[in-house]
Amino acid sequence: MKKGLISLLFLLSCGVWDAAAQDLIVKKDGTNVEAKVLEIGEKDIKYKKASHLDGPTYLVSVANVVYIRFEDGSTDIFSQEDYDRLAAEAKNPAPQKQSKRSAPSAFAGRYQPGDYFDENGVRGIVIEVDAEGHGIVMSIAQANLRWCEFKKSDAVRLGLDDQHDGAVNQAAFARMADEGKVRWEDYPAFKWCRDLGEGWYLPAINEVLRIGHLYNNGRIKFDRKAREQFNNRLKEHGGVKMDRLMYYFSSTEGDDAWTAMTTHMGIEPPFVEQTSKNISFLVRAMHKF
Repeated sequence: MKKGLISLLFLLSCGVWDAAAQDLIVKKDGTNVEAKVLEIGEKDIKYKKASHLDGPTYLVSVANVVYIRFEDGSTDIFSQEDYDRLAAEAKNPAPQKQSKRSAPSAFAGRYQPGDYFDENGVRGIVIEVDAEGHGIVMSIAQANLRWCEFKKSDAVRLGLDDQHDGAVNQAAFARMADEGKVRWEDYPAFKWCRDLGEGWYLPAINEVLRIGHLYNNGRIKFDRKAREQFNNRLKEHGGVKMDRLMYYFSSTEGDDAWTAMTTHMGIEPPFVEQTSKNISFLVRAMHKF
């Protein structure tokens, strides 16, 4: 990790300079996150989105970050090779392609976080909705399952590293299953989500953290009334209430072959643990709309 100063020319060329006081996380996948960085650990970075500082705390792997530009203009560089590439591209930018906006959802304006969703056979609680009306739903069903059946010495790392979108991890697992590299029966949490129907997936760690944030009414402390309302809504529609103390599995793997990321419904700080895949924890599924 190298600390230095990024020139104003470079910032302007990249189109990332903003007068607002905020940090900028530049990731290897080409996306930028306007954020307030809370903590830089050896393996993960904790941050809040600049547009919602009272919102949930997110995680991003250090391995997936090129650099962070802080609000004072200084930077931490995590990948010098990628940083140099971005600098070269800034001097000789490629022609800009017009970005495509996603089409408005058929459900635009109809749902807000916390609402009960029942459309086309998909039933659950709305966790998040974007400006176009697209969102994610949490299943009303819940299970207590292992991530995988293998003991520690036999565990295999599958490369399911996405921390933001569990659908990416679920799709990657499905491809491996189609190729005969893994069996659904050996990975109960993934199989349970798949068996709920097309489109259901085991959420990534940041999606599970968003569930916890909504469960506590978006507040930076436990909110018993909000939790009771959330659970009552689940029970009203035949669902299973959330558990505040038990850990929930995510589809995001840990650093070791035998671990996966888990969290419980405490929101601040995010109680993220890398725990053994062959221990049973709670599982919820997610579905996009």
